[in-house]
Amino acid sequence: MEATSILADLNTTYEPRHGLVFYELKNRRDSNGSVSHSGYVESFQIDPESGRPIDAHPLSQHEAMVLSKTLYDDNVKTSFLRPSGLIPAHVLHIDPSAELGSVTWYTPMQQRKLLFRDDLGVPSTLAYVPPLVWKATRKGMFIYALPAPRKPTLRTKLCNAPFFNIYSHGHVCMGSVDIDIPPQATLETFIQCWEGYFFNSYFSHAIAGIQTSRINTLELWKTLMETGEKFPLGQLIPANLTLNDLIQS
Repeated sequence: MEATSILADLNTTYEPRHGLVFYELKNRRDSNGSVSHSGYVESFQIDPESGRPIDAHPLSQHEAMVLSKTLYDDNVKTSFLRPSGLIPAHVLHIDPSAELGSVTWYTPMQQRKLLFRDDLGVPSTLAYVPPLVWKATRKGMFIYALPAPRKPTLRTKLCNAPFFNIYSHGHVCMGSVDIDIPPQATLETFIQCWEGYFFNSYFSHAIAGIQTSRINTLELWKTLMETGEKFPLGQLIPANLTLNDLIQS
């Protein structure tokens, strides 16, 4: 990496011109006990002669835009969750926040290789999995099944994903899997990573005895692997939430 001299910056004199004061409510909880985020930003100029603040006034929209441009640095643009081209049709929602960002997408009924721990007595082979809805962040993932083989809407009611290693609220227990999402992962890479983590890890147990299908989940997968039949959507159990609930959570 080429060295950059900062001597010019050290010899540059900066003079204060404007100041901002951020106010927030003294009692930040409303009548329901929730934290209130109401606040007020005051802007003022600095008198070049006395150095004192003058002309205090509410921060204007124009000043806010100038501040935003000042703080924004083209050099810190990130490709995290940016699509390589057009947004894929199976992507349902994107929150591009660098730290708390998430993607929600769905996959159709398809054949995938499922891996089961040896002592479960289920062969690790191809089987049809139901249409699924996925929601993932950098650190974790939720997965649900769809009751019909079509793209969901916000009002679509989700079902429990009929797999092991999943909590009742849809959160996936990744066990010993080392989650390592690249900091600059594009949208496509992010989705590919999470699907890979899920299908390349071994199903080992039902968490707290949670039933994820109407009949015994282990026997269900044994049958599907032996027969090669498509997943029977009638075996799914409603999860008591909609796609919109999942996106907003």
